[in-house]
Amino acid sequence: MIEIIKESDMLRIAGPVDAEGAEALDRALRACSGHVVLDFAKVSHITSTGLKRLLFAMKGGLDLSVVNVSPAVGELFHANGYDNMLTYSVNESLPPSDYVPVSTEKSFKAMLAAKQVPGMEDRMIINYRDRDYTWKDVEMCSQIMADDLARLGVKKGSHVAIIGLNSINWFCAFFAVQKLGAIAILMNYFLSPEEIIGQSKIGDIEFMIVGRIPGVSDFDVYSSLVTAGDSRIRKTYNIRDSHDYTTRYDEYPAVKDLYRDLFDEDDACLMLFTSGSTGLAKGAVFSSKAIFDCIFWVLDEYLITSEDRNCISLPFFHILGFAIMFVIAIKCDSPSYIPETATPAAIQSIIEKNRCTMFHSVPTMLLAVINNKNFSPDKVASLRCSILGGAVTSSAQMELMTRMFPNNHMGNIYGMSENPAISITLLHDSTERVLSTVGKPLPHIQMEIRNHGDNKPLPLGQVGEICIRAATSLTSYYNLPLANQAYDSEGWIATGDLGMMDEEGYLYFSGRVKELIIRCGENIIPKEISELLITHPDISQAIVVGVPHPLYGEDVAAAVVMEPGKTLDENAIRDFLWGKLAKFKLPAHYRVYDSFPVLGSGKPDLLTLKKQVAESYAAAEEAKAKKHS
Repeated sequence: MIEIIKESDMLRIAGPVDAEGAEALDRALRACSGHVVLDFAKVSHITSTGLKRLLFAMKGGLDLSVVNVSPAVGELFHANGYDNMLTYSVNESLPPSDYVPVSTEKSFKAMLAAKQVPGMEDRMIINYRDRDYTWKDVEMCSQIMADDLARLGVKKGSHVAIIGLNSINWFCAFFAVQKLGAIAILMNYFLSPEEIIGQSKIGDIEFMIVGRIPGVSDFDVYSSLVTAGDSRIRKTYNIRDSHDYTTRYDEYPAVKDLYRDLFDEDDACLMLFTSGSTGLAKGAVFSSKAIFDCIFWVLDEYLITSEDRNCISLPFFHILGFAIMFVIAIKCDSPSYIPETATPAAIQSIIEKNRCTMFHSVPTMLLAVINNKNFSPDKVASLRCSILGGAVTSSAQMELMTRMFPNNHMGNIYGMSENPAISITLLHDSTERVLSTVGKPLPHIQMEIRNHGDNKPLPLGQVGEICIRAATSLTSYYNLPLANQAYDSEGWIATGDLGMMDEEGYLYFSGRVKELIIRCGENIIPKEISELLITHPDISQAIVVGVPHPLYGEDVAAAVVMEPGKTLDENAIRDFLWGKLAKFKLPAHYRVYDSFPVLGSGKPDLLTLKKQVAESYAAAEEAKAKKHS
């Protein structure tokens, strides 16, 4: 139980600032103004929820400083990245914390431990390279890994990156990090060593667990590259497929009782980097409770059980890939099948051979499976549901996927790095709903559609910026200044996405605020144009972007992928669009691609694409000017 005593401009806090304590602290802070000193001499612990209340108060204008912070609580401030936004001083003479976590059930560590009981520990949970692994295998392998990592210096609060293609060793390595109370940082294996070094500085990454990486054959050479120069990474740990941890089971008896401390489910355990598709990557810090509370409702809505069989193609560093692998496995005990290579042919083979019932992915992957030369609907007829995220699905694409996966219910999920699941179409929703919306906000999500200019809520049916408030959102962006944090003073996050809600509470996604094209003062939503372009029989895919124009500010340009054997006829496309769009919305320029540039997450690389289209547009305009001069 927390106790708060106010003395002038100081609040003396006693007890843990857990979920209950955070609410009491929030009320006390709202009664303050100006400069406020928090005396933490008797604070034994602060959870992610408590840390967020400090962030909200500072966003509201309070000038906070925290004194008499114990070393243990100071480590929590540091591990969550509060050094750049909160002034605090550590008192090394304070006694060690006697905090015993009350809430541990939703920690990854506690959930794995709960699987180690008769009738559960021998349940097959992973199939990798045609080999089955049980919950007991995961426990033993991860415990041996945890001991290896502890010997390297990993401890509670350490920042440990995991990089590599999906594998049983990656799965176990994540639990090994959780057993030590460290923070697992999910890293994109497509990053170059230079980019990894850059992210190591963003996330203060001390250790890196390295699995199989495309194009990398020599672990020692790779290790030397990612630890070179000003990299923060001090040590690397090899979990490539050549390391079979089942051959080390004789070591388990000596280590099985180590690293058994319990950790609060609301403590930081995970960092996800934003994809960087519209700017520099940021490290979003989460507790396990936030992740589980965010996803559990989704699993219940789609009636996922231990009888389902899950084909995993998305990389584990992708938030949807991580959620559908780890959270489905733990919550539902649903066996997952990991293809050694995420090629369309390998994925189809996994689904057909194992009669998989679930294949949650991004639309581009389902379309790639359909385009595989050996595809036929009967080979994927076992599938009953696919939750699609990571990119917007066009109506034409959704109709194709629904037809080619005959027994499969397609669902849309809308989320972001800052909150993995925001809205989802429901299992009973009609095809029309799935085609046109990204579903309803999850029960724990508060949502408002606001005017991007003045931040005022808009009525139903009007397009504005999607804003959310939820306990399941990130704790903070690691080590960014207060001004760059996602939250406002009331805990709302402006997503940067455009959308509208209808009278039944369904959300219609309209694109990114940054993608909004402003031509001669007119606001143009690119998705409206790209959706129409895709309905032309010659066009397979389309992305519409704004390009600089000296007179209009911006002009409309389209990147397109043509259907096989078709070539672009701009006049024919213009005639097709004429009358369906206002004249100012018609694309002034087209660039044809064989395939769009993509990020490792599977999303289109909009920064690269927009730059390329702008260059193409500028070159075309220059050629026109020369022709007429």
